Amino acid sequence: LVTTGGFVGAAYGIVLNIDSPSQALSTVWILATAYASLEYIEGRLGRRSWPLLVLLAGTAMGSKLSSGAVMVAALAIAVAVGAILRTTWWRRAVVAAALVGGA
Repeated sequence: LVTTGGFVGAAYGIVLNIDSPSQALSTVWILATAYASLEYIEGRLGRRSWPLLVLLAGTAMGSKLSSGAVMVAALAIAVAVGAILRTTWWRRAVVAAALVGGA
């Protein structure tokens, strides 16, 4: 609940809380960025889709900068896990982390 609703969502069990529009809107942008990042890492989005990832990450970080730190940390963990396990997608995770971090 903390990742989808923030502190208010965790405290009161509300995922998209209407008392904080900025929190609700940043949640939507973060979920869209997370989905696009996973699709990029899995290779379902083409290599030319990186502007979409940068645009979504920039919008999510523009709505709440503290949410951007969470996204960058999550992608850094994905890079570390992929590199340790020597998966085929860890290089795409590095690119996604660089794009989101750069945004």
